Parts: sequence; C-alpha cells; structure tokens
Amino acid sequence: MCVSDSQTAKQAGLVKQAFEAQRAMLMKASKAKQPGPAEMQGVAKDTSELVGQIQGCATTDRRAADYHHRQAMSEAIPAIGWVMVEKTPGPHVNDMWQCGEFNQQKIIVQHKGKSDDQVAFAKSLKEIFVRLEAFIKENHRTGLEWKPNGVPLADALSAAGPAPPPRPLAA
Repeated sequence: MCVSDSQTAKQAGLVKQAFEAQRAMLMKASKAKQPGPAEMQGVAKDTSELVGQIQGCATTDRRAADYHHRQAMSEAIPAIGWVMVEKTPGPHVNDMWQCGEFNQQKIIVQHKGKSDDQVAFAKSLKEIFVRLEAFIKENHRTGLEWKPNGVPLADALSAAGPAPPPRPLAA
C-alpha cells in the first residue's frame, strides 16, 4: 500500500521499476532457452510483485484530486503481464489499457482547457500502452520470444549484468 504524501508520484516510481524489471527479464529471454512454467513464474516474480504494489496505490476516495490518475494506472498496469500470455499477447495489452482508459478520459475531460500538464499526462499514459502493444506486435507477436539455442535460464540469470540503456523514443 502506498503511504507517501504524493500517492501518484509513488505509483509512478513503482511503474518505472516494473518496466525496468520487465526489461531486465526481456534481456534474459534474449539469451536463454524457454523455461518451464515453474521457472517462468520465478522470472516474472519481480514484475508481478510490482504490479501488485502499483495496484495497491489505487484509492477508493473518489474526492481525491488524483483519483482518476491512480485508478487509470492501477487498472491498466496488468498489461505488462503480456509475457505470460501465449500465442497472442498484443490483445492482452489492449484489453488492459481499455480498463484504464475510462479514468484516463476522465482526466482529459476534467482538465481540458484548465491544465495542459494534466491533459499531457493522460495522453502519455495512453501512449505507454499503445507503444507496448506495438513493441509486442513487432517483436513478440506469438508470445515472448526466447532464444531457441540459448543457455539454460539459470545461466542467463547468473550472467545477467545490467541491461543496456533504452533506445531514445522516435518522435
């Protein structure tokens, strides 16, 4: 459960950590053979725990100024569970985004013409999940791609250093 003064900032930090954990997992997948289901649960554990913490930042206080901000992310963040979806992970991301989109639209309606920063925040929230789905369609259309002739997962875990910095986003 989030307990800091700025619940939205706390949630944003957790979201960043979740995407970093997923990125590290993708780096391991690029080096390792596909693990069995039990091993896969272990690999996804860090991301899964962070998703739970992010959802714990949601509030039931509809009067909170950041209610829709926290709800939108809490409802959409399970999209990063796409790595566990076999065959068609892209639609999973879209489905989860649609769960958060209601609150994202509330932010836009509430702040349109009043706060460009809030509207930009809401639009960037959507962009995260649109780009995630595009990444999946380009690189993992039929599920998380592992290296068929890669090393065993345990070897990839022990050899894993820090992930290289992400490429800059194209404008």
